[in-house]
This record gives sequence, C-alpha cells and structure tokens, in this order.
Amino acid sequence: MIELAEKKIVKNSVVIVTITMVRDQEEYNRMVSTHRSLSQLALTNDWKVVTVNRPTNSTFQKRLEYAFEDFNIEVIKCTEGSVGLQLATAYVEGSKRAQDMVLYTEGDKTDFVPFIGKILAQAADHERIFNTSPAMLVPGRINMGIYSCTRKSPERITNLIQSFLIGTKGDYQYGPKLFDPKIILPHEKIIMDYVKKRPGWQVATWLPIFLAIRYPGQVIPCPINVQPMKGEDKNFFKDLRFRFLTQLRQAIVAMWDAAQ
Repeated sequence: MIELAEKKIVKNSVVIVTITMVRDQEEYNRMVSTHRSLSQLALTNDWKVVTVNRPTNSTFQKRLEYAFEDFNIEVIKCTEGSVGLQLATAYVEGSKRAQDMVLYTEGDKTDFVPFIGKILAQAADHERIFNTSPAMLVPGRINMGIYSCTRKSPERITNLIQSFLIGTKGDYQYGPKLFDPKIILPHEKIIMDYVKKRPGWQVATWLPIFLAIRYPGQVIPCPINVQPMKGEDKNFFKDLRFRFLTQLRQAIVAMWDAAQ
C-alpha cells in the first residue's frame, strides 16, 4: 500500500483516470502493469479507476479490455475524434465522478505509480491553497538530463515558456496531474470546444496555462525523481521528427492560444 499523509485532504476519495491505446506487445505490457498497480491502490484505499480507451484494430485490444474487466476498471470508449478529445474526456469524466480529487495519468506510465503517495502528501502540504480555491498539482521530472535528447530538448523549450506564462517554474510537459474537480467542471464547454479546434496534444499544454490565468497561484509544480519509460523514443530520427515537427509545434500553438 502506498502510504498516505495524515492530513484530511488525502483521506478523501480519489478518482484515478487514465488514457489508453494499445498497438503492440510492449505497449500492452506497460498498460497492464500500470493498471494492475492502480487497481490494487484503488482497492486498498476505496478509490475508483476509470480509463478513456481509444480502441484499435490491434490483436491486443481485446486482451486489454479483459484485463480492465479483471481489474474492475470502468472503461469509457473514445471511438471518434483524436488524442485531444480522449485527453479532454479524461479530465471532464474523471471530474464528474469525483467528490474530492482527480488523479490523471497516461496509462503506460508504470514508473509514475510509486510516486502517487508523495504527490498526495504534497497536496496535503498545500491544503490551504486547495481550500482557498480549486487547484491543480503538476508532477514534474527533476532529472530531465537523463532523458533522450529527442524528448528533453523540445520539452525543455516548452517548459521554459509555460513556466513564464504560469508564473512558476515547473515541468508541465510530463503529463500526470492531481486536481480538484471544481477546477475543471465550470470550464467543461470551453475545454471540449478547444479540442474541436485543436485535435492533437495541444490541450495538454494549453490547459494548465488556461487554469493558471483564471486561478492565480493555484497551479502548483511537484518535482519527482521518476525514470524514463523503457523503450521510449527508440527510433531516433522518427521520434526526433515527431517531437520537433509535431509535438513542439502543437505546444507552441497551444501556448499562443492560452495567452490570448
């Protein structure tokens, strides 16, 4: 069991929400490992796990669905649209199911799970901030130097600009978030309309800035010493092209949108 801090904020219920899509054996193994750990954590603490799944034609898809059933995980199928819609759906649907806190993570981030206790404890340390207004805690990597250059270079550029716009230095590109559902639900229509306009990963970069502007001081970085995912960015030139020509471009567009 992951140890929880004694303060009230982490004794309340948590809804864990993930996004999932499986295309090969390695991805399937990571998805199953992550969700097995999340399911055990939820069972121990009487929490709920929800995944927003993008079904593929992969032979692994049916096996993944069986695993979710075994782990007692609620599945929301995102059969249309893009990764942006899938991500926005996770934020919104997780918030609708939560009374106290929502923890979002990508479904293949197995190495993130052991840090959940630390993140909840840090939320307890910021209890005054959470009680003042809805807030979002943003876990980030303190050891980006050990990541591949195809990943760390464009993400460092994005983090630098995001930190300036948000007003607090942090790693906003890592992915997972812990937040009060009341920071998302009032803006559901704006969020869902945004992913219709920008269907890629833009919403992941746009949302923390959007919220930080509306809730000053309520988007809080939380550094963790998480390791790179095994097998990540193994196709150098393909990954380099994707990170710089697709993800970095989308992130810059998202930051421009948020600053308007």
